[in-house]
Amino acid sequence: MIVRSKNAPEIYTREKCFITELLNSAEVGSLSLARARVESGVTTELHRLNVDEVYYILEGEGSMQIDNQPAKD
Repeated sequence: MIVRSKNAPEIYTREKCFITELLNSAEVGSLSLARARVESGVTTELHRLNVDEVYYILEGEGSMQIDNQPAKD
């Protein structure tokens, strides 16, 4: 499978971030791959998903809270 992300639209979500879905298809089951962009100084809304998430930070820095644990840098 070849995915061309340059044609994927970036959408603004209610969680206050921009998402570009790179891979989200029934052909690959429960796997989903997306690029998330958060503006500097913005805190995104807490949300819960039914899939595992992996974060790879390309630039900048931030903190993440998982479940009820304290936020981690």
